Amino acid sequence: MKGWLDKKKVVIYLAIILFVLVILYFYSSENCGTDTSCFDKAAAKCKLAKLTTSSQGNTFLYEIRGSKGDNCIINVKMLDTEASYDVAQKLKGKAMVCSVPKENLNSEFLGNMDKTLNYCTGPLKESMLELVIEKMYGMVIQNMGDIVLKMQDVIKPTQ
Repeated sequence: MKGWLDKKKVVIYLAIILFVLVILYFYSSENCGTDTSCFDKAAAKCKLAKLTTSSQGNTFLYEIRGSKGDNCIINVKMLDTEASYDVAQKLKGKAMVCSVPKENLNSEFLGNMDKTLNYCTGPLKESMLELVIEKMYGMVIQNMGDIVLKMQDVIKPTQ
């Protein structure tokens, strides 16, 4: 009888170890480091992964968090920026969550971030849009003199 209990314990332990290994295999996040092609491949499959990347003086952390329905959940956080102090204050440390339809994912995910932005929400996206609006407003004000002169030419009565 004692031999049977020992075999039963071994089988239970092996089942638990197998279960833990399966969970780790399917739910462990691949750390791509700075390898963008590694992250793009993971994104195409919506496989858990992390990437830290720098571009034009901005450092981002991307994390694929997994699937939710037909969408892939990807977190994006700005870790650092070399932008001016005012811009850095608005962006640094902010994050956004992107819920991207899986059919839009491919092996060039990072190259298509401009299209992915439509699926994102959060403080980072809001701050980026705020900066774009401020820049556009500045351009309009800067060119206001030329606009007024052209409008005067258009509305000036012909004599």
